[in-house]
Amino acid sequence: MGVQDLQSERFDSQNGQVTLGELVGSGAEGAVYELEQDADLVAKIFEDGEKNDKKGKIEAMIKNKPTDPTKNKEGILSLVWPEDMLYDRSTNQFVGYLMPYKDLEQNSNIRQYARQELDWTSKPPEKIYAIGYNLAVAVKNIHSQGHALGDMNHQNIFVNNSGYISLIDCDGFQIQGSTKTYRESLQFQRYAPPEGRGSTLEEVQLSDRFGLGVHIFQLLMNGFHPFQAKGSEAVVRGIRDMIVENEFVYGNPQPGKMEPHHLTPDYSKLPSDVRDLFSDCFSGGKNIYKTSRPTPSEWIDTFGDILGETESEPPRNNGGSTGENETRITGPDWFDEETASGNNNNKSGSAHSKMSNDSNDSTDDAEKNEVNGPDDLF
Repeated sequence: MGVQDLQSERFDSQNGQVTLGELVGSGAEGAVYELEQDADLVAKIFEDGEKNDKKGKIEAMIKNKPTDPTKNKEGILSLVWPEDMLYDRSTNQFVGYLMPYKDLEQNSNIRQYARQELDWTSKPPEKIYAIGYNLAVAVKNIHSQGHALGDMNHQNIFVNNSGYISLIDCDGFQIQGSTKTYRESLQFQRYAPPEGRGSTLEEVQLSDRFGLGVHIFQLLMNGFHPFQAKGSEAVVRGIRDMIVENEFVYGNPQPGKMEPHHLTPDYSKLPSDVRDLFSDCFSGGKNIYKTSRPTPSEWIDTFGDILGETESEPPRNNGGSTGENETRITGPDWFDEETASGNNNNKSGSAHSKMSNDSNDSTDDAEKNEVNGPDDLF
């Protein structure tokens, strides 16, 4: 019986027996199912070839879970993290795990949100800074537990109407167990530093710091990538080549040779402290001085000062409703360009991105095409 044919099958968890409901999605690693007895949980069942490799990692994740302040404060999951192991009832073999169900229908992936949902002309800047603040809090909580994301893929980072962040596919993170580090190799090139992901905890966390900077830059700059440039000396094909070859042109533009795209927002309007962090991340921190890349705590402190935050790293509501029926924010008109089309609503929620039904974001066009605007990188 394949992993896609397990509806009504029963498995043992550490907290009792569960019965699988309808199939949510399937992919290379396995399949995700609803549970008949609990609408708040789903089960991920691994293919046979994945079970041995995943057992220790999932066990380590359950024992060493990061804090989730958004759940504590607002009841909104910021981490879709394993909660319980699943075992075959007859053989007691590990088969998968239980995790919270996360309905993403009222959420957008963070790249779509940056391009389609942020409107600087009608929203106070603080409401946009709050999203970067929330993402930095989520990354810090993961790093504080000795883990790292490794793959900062926007398809695994979602934002709701109120600017709260949710991370899915957490079993793809680099996880530190009591005696072993569980490494992964996947990395979405758009958020990868020039040296790549690395393998040690320090290397992967430094890679995360670069990817965090890219995400925050895109949030504040209407979806443009920090290494997207134009001019006679600028690389304009392939996001990986742009990251490696282009300078961070916002710090020292060279008109005609290498400068920001003409459609980008006015970088000088960002607070100087924020611009300083971008320079640390993408100029000094690009190659030689990797440790100068801002830590999540530095982003939290900087945005916290801007936002007047006085509590200890709480999640920030950016002014929207957390309700399911809120009308979505209209597209950006900070500069005159058409809004990118398509929604990325994903009811499978907690399912691994390989199991997602979303096809709109599966390919980064900048890997193969000339980049003329933010939509070419979307």
